[in-house]
Amino acid sequence: VSSRSDVEGNPREQLVAWRSLEIIIERHRRKTQQSFEFALGREELEDKDDSGVKSAAELLLAKEFGFPYYFGPARLASLGSFNVEQYLSLAGDLFEEALAAALLRGRRGAPPVLSPERQQQILTDAGDSRVNDLPRRARNGRDVMNFLNVVGAFCRDVTYQPNAPYAPGVNGIAISMQERKILLDPVALKANESYARFGQLLATALAHNLLHAELDKSVKNQRWMILYLNRLMCLKFELPLNFGGFRERPLNVLVGWMERGYKPPRAGTLAL
Repeated sequence: VSSRSDVEGNPREQLVAWRSLEIIIERHRRKTQQSFEFALGREELEDKDDSGVKSAAELLLAKEFGFPYYFGPARLASLGSFNVEQYLSLAGDLFEEALAAALLRGRRGAPPVLSPERQQQILTDAGDSRVNDLPRRARNGRDVMNFLNVVGAFCRDVTYQPNAPYAPGVNGIAISMQERKILLDPVALKANESYARFGQLLATALAHNLLHAELDKSVKNQRWMILYLNRLMCLKFELPLNFGGFRERPLNVLVGWMERGYKPPRAGTLAL
């Protein structure tokens, strides 16, 4: 606490520092084997207070107090990271708003400035309109959106745990490369209608750029296909825009999500 009382910087930086400390305290409380109650040295505290914890603290603060999070050039670039068209479209929406403000002010007015709150609202509205258009464009679009909403809800549950176990958060899932082969095997798909339907669902989501796949990634001595949500879906579910935050799930679990939806496990078991 004394280390946070001495933090210099603007109010935002001080607030992030305090919220980071809450995350570190929560992680310590959840340890299965508690250590002796010796004071935590400042150097050790700083080692635990890494960039991931600070990013998670910023996200949690935005959720808890309604602060804007999705604004500014860096976040705009992240939201458009899946393709240039998406980036230009989002930037165009912001530009149109700024241009309209400039015209209303006239030549004598100060340069138009879009507040963080207004930027986030514009980007949220733009994302909703693009994502919600899928059911009209794809034959199984409604199934795809239902599944993506389930994935988004799962990622949000994992991300907003008090100890931020996967800081700054989770915005993707992963299927083992071995189970991916099942989704590409015509014989296996013919024998299992649910797997065939799930394979078509993934194909549609990838084709419409709502999921981004990274193949053959090594995690925990296994090979995985990572499926990240489109950054616009991250905005919808108030998720971070980083890459690298995902959770592995068996194929049968994901198929179950498609067919029956998702119910969060009991408290304290989401990180498993």
